[in-house]
Amino acid sequence: MQLPFNATMLANELAVSQEHLSRVCRAELGRTPYQCIRQSKMHRACETLKNTDFSIAEVALAVGCEPGSHFSRLFKQVIGVTPSAFRASASMPLRSF
Repeated sequence: MQLPFNATMLANELAVSQEHLSRVCRAELGRTPYQCIRQSKMHRACETLKNTDFSIAEVALAVGCEPGSHFSRLFKQVIGVTPSAFRASASMPLRSF
């Protein structure tokens, strides 16, 4: 599946209507297809931020988002912190007690 990936592409890939996809997602997952795809993209972004030295813009593109403030706002909305704050906290060594 090519990026950027969206609910229309998912419905087409599954050979179902967007309405059917939406009903099934809401019934089984309690979320819209958009919410599921958005969360998946942000979790992939987390992994990419933790495991690569890609710039924030490169991470956005790698997960199928437009780079810039939209990606940062979306990341913060889903994950709770900005991409740069997430990367900084993910790279901090654990303290031993």
